[in-house]
Amino acid sequence: MWAIGLLFVVLIALTALGRLLRSSHFKGWQGERRVSAQLNQLEPTYYRVWHDVLWPYADGGLTQIDHLVLSEAGLFVIETKNRSGWIWADARQKQWCQQHAKQRFYFQNPLHQNYAHCQALTQHLADLAFPVHNVVVFVGKAEFKSKRPPAVLNQAELLSYLTEFKRVTPLSSASQRHIALKIDQQRLPNTWRNRQRHLSYIRQKHQKTQS
Repeated sequence: MWAIGLLFVVLIALTALGRLLRSSHFKGWQGERRVSAQLNQLEPTYYRVWHDVLWPYADGGLTQIDHLVLSEAGLFVIETKNRSGWIWADARQKQWCQQHAKQRFYFQNPLHQNYAHCQALTQHLADLAFPVHNVVVFVGKAEFKSKRPPAVLNQAELLSYLTEFKRVTPLSSASQRHIALKIDQQRLPNTWRNRQRHLSYIRQKHQKTQS
C-alpha cells in the first residue's frame, strides 16, 4: 500500500511541477534570468546594472522593473517578454497579438507598460536631468509578423543596442554616479511584504479597469 501511496504523491508532484513550468509567471522569471545573465556581461566600468527593481509610484503603489542599465547614454529601462509564436505589434495600440499554433492571445503593449515604469522613475528623480530610454526585449522563439516598433529587440540584439547607443552630449561620470546613488536610495527592498504590496497594487488597478 505504501508504494501505491508514494506513487500517487509523485504523480501529484509531477503534475504540479508541469503546471508551474507552463505558467506565465515561470516563463517571465525564466526570461528575466536569461536577460540578467546577458546584461551582467557588460563592462562594469562603463555600465551600472540593476535587476528586479521594486520602485514606488507617486500614488503610493509599487511597480516592478525587470532591468535598469545606466551608461553615458542615459538610463535604459528594460522590460522582458518571454514569448513564442507569431507577434503582431504596433507602438500605438493598447494590445499586441500573439498566435501560438492555432490560438490567438492578446497582451498589453509592453512599450506602454514600460513607459509607466519610465514615468515612475522620473517622478522620483525629477531633480536630475538625464535621458530615459524605453526598451522591450523579447526572449524565446517569437517571430514578428508585423514591422517591429523601434526599441523592441530580440535578445541577441540587446548588448549591441546598448553598447552602440550614442548621444551628442554623453553623461559625465559624476552625473552617472549621482543617478546611481539616487536609484539605490529610492528603490525598495525586495522583501515578501513589498512583493505583496506590488501584487495588491496590480490587482487594484485591474479591478478599476474592469469596473
